[in-house]
Amino acid sequence: MRVIFMGHPGAGKTFAAELVSSATHIERIDVDNLFDEHFVTFVSKRAYLRAFRKLLEGKSDWVIDSYHGHRMPDSVWLDADIIAFTDLPRDQLVKNVFKRYKVKRQAKDNTHNQATYANTLKNLAQIYLLDTSLRKNIRRIRQLTDISDKFVELRSSRDVEDFIHQLATQHQV
Repeated sequence: MRVIFMGHPGAGKTFAAELVSSATHIERIDVDNLFDEHFVTFVSKRAYLRAFRKLLEGKSDWVIDSYHGHRMPDSVWLDADIIAFTDLPRDQLVKNVFKRYKVKRQAKDNTHNQATYANTLKNLAQIYLLDTSLRKNIRRIRQLTDISDKFVELRSSRDVEDFIHQLATQHQV
């Protein structure tokens, strides 16, 4: 099974991917960490793509979560069995980002190579300023994959929970 979770920061992509990975024993691949390690500039796009391909090398199954999906090669979208776009309402995204900030701040957890505060500001900017860009990328991916049952939109936390349960059940059969 090859699944990609995509959406804004705070949409529950990582949470969903971790649950699916745990239930199915399929490796979760964090593309956002890879993106941060190889911050995409004109010079480093090749290094990012090389590192990305190396992550998938020899894997027949994977669960990917990423906000930076637009940087993934088209072949990954075509190889995916399911593409889940977690499209929660903006107020829920902001609430989730602040909740994550509080938890990480208390734990002194600095992930994605950034300070917790700076990462939170970046996440909020992505929610408010890059919505059009993300939706444009989603349209491109839908056109690229051209298979309607491959693409799933999850519009609430309940949709995400039901989807995870469905995937875990299907994989155990």
